[in-house]
Amino acid sequence: MRPRKLVSSGDESESDDTINTSIVTSRPPPVQLPQIVREISSPNVNRVEVDTLNTPSTSRTYKCQLDAAISTEQASFLKIARLLSHIKEQNNQIIEQNKQLLSFFQNRPNTEIGLNEEDFPTPIPLKTGENLKVFEDFLNTITQLKGFVNYLSKLGGKDVPSRTNRIMKEVLNDALARDYNFYGKRNKKAFCQLNLKKAVIEAVKLGDPSSTEKDIEDAIKIWLKHAPERLQRNGKQQK
Repeated sequence: MRPRKLVSSGDESESDDTINTSIVTSRPPPVQLPQIVREISSPNVNRVEVDTLNTPSTSRTYKCQLDAAISTEQASFLKIARLLSHIKEQNNQIIEQNKQLLSFFQNRPNTEIGLNEEDFPTPIPLKTGENLKVFEDFLNTITQLKGFVNYLSKLGGKDVPSRTNRIMKEVLNDALARDYNFYGKRNKKAFCQLNLKKAVIEAVKLGDPSSTEKDIEDAIKIWLKHAPERLQRNGKQQK
């Protein structure tokens, strides 16, 4: 097939066998160097670092610098973590010591606090359940409880049973005592739940530091147990 004739802008004819073309090529886009984006994360640092890789040597240099930076951050983090752990341990020790000191001072009888019978809300020995309730409310205050302990501790006694019996006789008459035993068994009321029990035990221990709580509780149990017999022996109820 005979090639088509191309007409130039000047309408000049050219040879049938020759095609004169003008090829214009556009400039290629610039070559972008590859980039590596590394995100560095640590407890205190959160940044993005961009490395332009010109040569393999440059890439290795940046990698070494990055590794060194990460190692430094990790070392700092571990140092801070150890310091915080040490501080937390010290704080826990201080809190425990404060609890022990608070417990010691709260439970320690204060011999400087003294009460007399006129300071009591109702006369003793207590004779009725209503009197006992009023006195229990009175002993809910730490200062008043310690003052009452100090008062009872002066009653004396040669040993734990005699000291305990003196104190129990001072605070309860037999008519009220017969309604109680130590644990509230056999349809009786529980003396162990009363503030009065705390006062009796602390008073005996204050007067006799060698006494144990178990010995005092045993003496209280015996005294309460024999309250009906004492009433019968006396031939009348105490009022």
